[in-house]
Amino acid sequence: KTGTLTQNKMTVVEGMVSGNRIDFRNPPVPEELSDDERILLNSSLLCTDAHLKMLPDGTHENAGDPTETAIVDIALALNLNKNEEDRKYPRVSEVPFDSERKRMATVNQMA
Repeated sequence: KTGTLTQNKMTVVEGMVSGNRIDFRNPPVPEELSDDERILLNSSLLCTDAHLKMLPDGTHENAGDPTETAIVDIALALNLNKNEEDRKYPRVSEVPFDSERKRMATVNQMA
C-alpha cells in the first residue's frame, strides 16, 4: 500500500497470492480474478472494521482506518462490496488488533 499523508488516504498498490504478484495500480478485470485472488480479497475485506457508505450519485464514502479503507476501495473496484459481504458472511467473533502481535483475526459465518 502507499499513502498520502496530507489527505490521510492509503491505496493498495500490489498484492501477492499463490506466488503471483497482483498490480492493483492496473487492477485486473473482476471476472479474471483467480479463485485464490478472490479468496484473499474477500478475507481481507471481511477482516476490516472500515465502513462503506454508498451515496445516491453512485459514489461512496469510507469511514475508518486509512489502511482498511484502502482495502474496501480496491475490493469495490473489483465488484466486492463491503456491506454485501458483511451481510453474506456475518462476523461472529474476533481477536482485536494487538500491537505486539501486529495482527487481528475475525471469525465469519460462511454458511
